[in-house]
Amino acid sequence: MFTWWQFVILVVSFFIWLIFISRSTMVILKAFGHRISFKKMYPLVCIAFSVGYVTPVPYTGGEPVQVYLMYKRNHVPISAATTAVILERVTRQIMALLVILAGVVLGLATVDMSWITRFILIGLMAFFLFVLWAYFAKSISGEGFLQFMIRFLHLKNLKIVKKPKAARVIQNIDRCTTNFLTSHGKPFWISMGYATLSTAIMVGQLILVLYFMGYKPTLSGVLLLYMFTNLVTLIPTPAMLGTYEAGGMAVFAIEGLGAGFGLVFSLIMRIANVFAILPGLFMLPYYGLTIREAVVNGKGLRKKVEDLVPINQNNLNKTPLDNINHIFKNGDNKKTPSGEG
Repeated sequence: MFTWWQFVILVVSFFIWLIFISRSTMVILKAFGHRISFKKMYPLVCIAFSVGYVTPVPYTGGEPVQVYLMYKRNHVPISAATTAVILERVTRQIMALLVILAGVVLGLATVDMSWITRFILIGLMAFFLFVLWAYFAKSISGEGFLQFMIRFLHLKNLKIVKKPKAARVIQNIDRCTTNFLTSHGKPFWISMGYATLSTAIMVGQLILVLYFMGYKPTLSGVLLLYMFTNLVTLIPTPAMLGTYEAGGMAVFAIEGLGAGFGLVFSLIMRIANVFAILPGLFMLPYYGLTIREAVVNGKGLRKKVEDLVPINQNNLNKTPLDNINHIFKNGDNKKTPSGEG
């Protein structure tokens, strides 16, 4: 029997998870000379989490909103905010990938699956490891991760890549990432520490729910559950509708507990997620955004950013990150809020 206090613990764990994400982002920004207090950063991360959960690719769509609000409310340059959000996400993905990799190895060794499934899992892990290697190797060498991937995937002829503004953005993001990884070792490892804690929270949530449902969690069960429920996020569906449930049902069927048990587990996590995103969605009007602008109408959000930020290099602060042109197209020369230049 799942009680109300157990459900409260589960929902609260999401907000603890967001604390570590907020702290990590603050550490990265501080390394580049931009300080934001926890009181100001935490609501923005909550909003990003809420918006990201209901977008087609879960946990990713909220970053543009976070970047915009960091600029609008705290006068952090779009360039600095964008890079900090990307780097924070990379550190979390490293830790998540390690857990997923452990789940894949365990699954291949203990689960009876078809050769096609094995091939797909091995292929996905090989690709993720290759991307991770390329990110660090090419960034630290100065070659640039984005420019390397464009060449590797033969994307040079894409219309958007050939545009001068896009080319400048790509070059500057690569340059900024190189600067951080080669010149800010301590902040990077602190950020990795926060990423480890945030990943531990996510794994702990799975263990808690299994325990509350009367099932004694096993290492294999937790790793497989984490692997499947994370891999299904690659399927672009709003709020992971259907895909998350399918992942949970598959794992519990493999563990011999029945797909019904997995469906109940998935629904509990789903309801907890819904309650956890409500504060962020309710805060949107206070920060001058509607849910439609933040979740559905990307052009509306882009227009707000364009009204704030010119693409005038002379208006950017003289910090290592501020050589990046902001990621939104803009052609006018409106004044920016104080603190941008």
